[in-house]
Amino acid sequence: MTFNKLERIVWMVAMGLLLVYRLQFLQGPLDEPSWRQAWCAYHAREASRQWPPDSLANYVNFRGAQSISYWTLPVYETLVALAYRVLGGENLLIARIITLVCYGLATWFLFRVVAELLDRRVALYSALAFFAMPLGIFYSRAVHYEALLLALVHGYLLASLYFVRRPNLIAALASCVLGILDVVRAGDRSLGVVAETREVAAGWRGDRMVGCLAGSGCCGASLLPAEL
Repeated sequence: MTFNKLERIVWMVAMGLLLVYRLQFLQGPLDEPSWRQAWCAYHAREASRQWPPDSLANYVNFRGAQSISYWTLPVYETLVALAYRVLGGENLLIARIITLVCYGLATWFLFRVVAELLDRRVALYSALAFFAMPLGIFYSRAVHYEALLLALVHGYLLASLYFVRRPNLIAALASCVLGILDVVRAGDRSLGVVAETREVAAGWRGDRMVGCLAGSGCCGASLLPAEL
């Protein structure tokens, strides 16, 4: 099914208003109380002061003198640190724009996943609902890595579905890369998506082996320890 003209206009206006509403909260200090945002901001600032940054280190602001540890891959914080380095130093506006872009990618990937499984009309309404979620509005403009994790996991699911429906090397590699990045950043929180992807893939083709192959990128990474 497709949108009629009125639905298309309402959808575009709603998405535009939701985006504009977020834009007014891109400036200002960190949200309080939010120790996780303080941690992400501290990490990005400290990493930006090194060149090249240590992409494996976690700079933790509440550990005192022992502020560096190694347990997850700080993908979001490293992206923000690189942006700080290129654009002249710490600026929370830059970090929040990166978060918003990640949430936009997560919304787009979700739309593509639902369009693959159902149809374009349902996918558009699903994307609108996802973009309108209250917690999503807050975290999509926060100095926080969750928006990037959503983009990674939705992208992983989309690449896996593409691999099942139209097997090709690019989809397989994308599934592996996105799945591994998600697991090494989020740890065991990502494993449920691995199982879901395998089940969807198996049901689509009626072949359990194909389902296992579709989730191979993330399944292999799930054996990595959450802490090093």
